[in-house]
Amino acid sequence: MDREAKTKLMDSLTPEQRQGIAEIIRSADPEGYYGQDDEGNSVWRESVSATLNNLASDFESYDPESAIN
Repeated sequence: MDREAKTKLMDSLTPEQRQGIAEIIRSADPEGYYGQDDEGNSVWRESVSATLNNLASDFESYDPESAIN
């Protein structure tokens, strides 16, 4: 999304809507995977891209008419 499209979208939202979206983003559980550190120990590795992708999917797939939501 280019800067102009982002500005247009942001301008279309109310302050309350922007605040709500910010709260959704901040409250998202980090996504990730288990991997190994240099010593072979199992460690949780957070993935920013996976977390953001899941948040984007939540917005894309939301259907206010769906009984599943």
